[in-house]
Amino acid sequence: MAIFVHQHYFNYTVLKMVSLSDAYKAASEKKPNSLEILCNFWRENEGTIPIVDQRGNTILHFLAIYGNIAAIKMLDKHGLLTTEQLKKCNANGEIALHEAARFGHKDVAETMLEKEGDLINARNELGETPIYIAAAFGNQGCF
Repeated sequence: MAIFVHQHYFNYTVLKMVSLSDAYKAASEKKPNSLEILCNFWRENEGTIPIVDQRGNTILHFLAIYGNIAAIKMLDKHGLLTTEQLKKCNANGEIALHEAARFGHKDVAETMLEKEGDLINARNELGETPIYIAAAFGNQGCF
């Protein structure tokens, strides 16, 4: 599927396709235009989040890894973030909340849990919950 971002040159609007790598970059860089890119990416993919890497991670996993709370809140505010997306597992059976816990992003974890409280009980393929992951990586204050 094509994703487009509007760029204005003089009095003309040029449509530029945003690739998966552009969406990944937007998730990690947290630049001012990143929110628009991510929002357009979500809309164009109609709520399905394509897998970005060989570990089965999605853009939502990367938003959690990089602690991009602004993007997560914006997606939720615009009704683009669903509980189904929050429950999407990577190849290790981990949801984005596992990643927020691993990297100690408390604000990301709280926002996800406000949207869907049952995420706290999600287990990866090893049976580890996000709370366990947080403790194992020294991020007990995450929850």
